[in-house]
Amino acid sequence: VYWSGPKDRLKHYSKLLELSYQAAKSANPNAFVLNGGLAQPVIEDTKNLYENGAKNFMDALSIHPFMDPLSPHPQKEFDEMIVAVKNIMSTYGDSEKKIWITEMGCPGAEPWFRQDIG
Repeated sequence: VYWSGPKDRLKHYSKLLELSYQAAKSANPNAFVLNGGLAQPVIEDTKNLYENGAKNFMDALSIHPFMDPLSPHPQKEFDEMIVAVKNIMSTYGDSEKKIWITEMGCPGAEPWFRQDIG
């Protein structure tokens, strides 16, 4: 089960992030807190986090951009995603916050694309 189900839109996760952030900072005011890395849909989930008030409960925004290696323009798609995320952050007055890419890769390959190496 993912936190971003169609009815939840990261509401429960945002509350968990808030409580976790407060506990971490209470134990160590210098602790650096990241959200759980957002994977696809990165842009939608970023918007959901900010709509749910998570802005003040992460010291940087963690994302996991998984780009399709078969796309004709993966760099363009990546750049557009980063711009969209930054625009959301700016809309919520959080443009100075860093974006951390804490995992990167590609989605699973279609069966026809895989090779049996074993």
